[in-house]
Amino acid sequence: MTYSKWRWYTANDASNRDPVSFKLEASNDNQNWIELDSAIDVDVTTTRQTIAYTGNITLPNDSSS
Repeated sequence: MTYSKWRWYTANDASNRDPVSFKLEASNDNQNWIELDSAIDVDVTTTRQTIAYTGNITLPNDSSS
């Protein structure tokens, strides 16, 4: 397993540009995709240029290697 952490920040100018929903997917072959993380209707801070979401992901082993 591989562990990864990622962050999503608010925009520097306008809160209406901040995403409130997302899906993060990965693929080794550009055809078969797995969902790594997602969120729907997230309450995002109105503070600018700050962390809005932190994701912790465990990536599965690649069985094709």
